[in-house]
Amino acid sequence: MTRVHRLRLFGLIAVFFFTGVVQASPLFRLERIEVTGSPVLGRDGVKAIADVSEGDNLLGISPSAMQRVLEEHWLIQSAKVERDLPRTLRIEITERRPVVLIRRENSYAAVDEEGYVIALGVGRGDPGLPAVIGLEGDLPGPGRQVPDLERFMRAGQVVSLAPESVKALIREIDVQNLEDIRLLVEESLQVRLGKAADLPRQLSYLEAIRLELAREGLARGIVMLTGEGNPSFRPWNDSGRGNDR
Repeated sequence: MTRVHRLRLFGLIAVFFFTGVVQASPLFRLERIEVTGSPVLGRDGVKAIADVSEGDNLLGISPSAMQRVLEEHWLIQSAKVERDLPRTLRIEITERRPVVLIRRENSYAAVDEEGYVIALGVGRGDPGLPAVIGLEGDLPGPGRQVPDLERFMRAGQVVSLAPESVKALIREIDVQNLEDIRLLVEESLQVRLGKAADLPRQLSYLEAIRLELAREGLARGIVMLTGEGNPSFRPWNDSGRGNDR
């Protein structure tokens, strides 16, 4: 064995020895695990998924590897893990949160902005989110995406772009026909968006129209915002049909 090889060997031995000593040292024993952004899983739930606990050696924890493990959980959208030497680990979680409901048999499923099912068996008024109708395919279980992503994403655009004052009033988003997207607002006001080619403009008009109708005491009818001609309103008559206004 040459002198160079011996030096390399001794160097490797020294590295392994030093690593072992450091990992066994109480100096880097984990005493504090800070978890933020996880109201559903909670601190204990995140610790269990990450398989980490107080008393572990902080230097033996790979933040990148732990982050990958956490993000494999269906309820976690993203995670950030940082070591704060000598004895603190910080974990920042962004959980998936429902933005719409999808009807399933006699109840609803809560679904996040990317189409992942968060929970099944949700009541219509709980948590008070708009219901998406017109999707094709069977609804999967928690942690899986809805099959009809194209229609779902169009409904998601409506939710994300609607002014807060309007968003809170949307009861249903019908995307069965992408050439004729419809909203149900406050149970008795139907809004037709057509292809919804210019959603920000259309939804801003809707806010102004809704306020004007409220001032006039009109709450039942159809608002046409298809982009073909000027916006218009047709009140419901006794037969349930709209009259041009």
